[in-house]
Amino acid sequence: MQGKWQNRQIFKDTHKDDLERRAALKEFEDGMPRKQAEDTAYQEYLTEHHSAAAAHHLRGLRAAQASGDIDEARIHGEAYHQHMTKLGHDSMDQVPESIAKLVEDEGKPRHYKFKAHAADALLMKEDSDGEPEDQKTVG
Repeated sequence: MQGKWQNRQIFKDTHKDDLERRAALKEFEDGMPRKQAEDTAYQEYLTEHHSAAAAHHLRGLRAAQASGDIDEARIHGEAYHQHMTKLGHDSMDQVPESIAKLVEDEGKPRHYKFKAHAADALLMKEDSDGEPEDQKTVG
């Protein structure tokens, strides 16, 4: 659900409290005037979320390309370009380190997960002790 914080666009109403906390910390801990604290908190919010979205779309772009789905890759590519532009980067340049780290973040859900095929069992055979050992190449 989209909303507003201090007449600024946010993409979830639940982010208002976080923005208020960020602005208050900047005002009271860093000694910033309130308006400057709000502006800085909002810019950090935008950077954080545009970065996360850029990383998401870059992962999606790569997964779609790898699977041969050019239409989905194009859509992810366009969204990646828009977020990178908002961050002040050229989407055709090398991926910035800050975005690359988010792309590689292991805590994020992956677009593809390995699933074994039933015939994979044919790749292994048991030795005399009942332990699997590599099977010779067929052919």
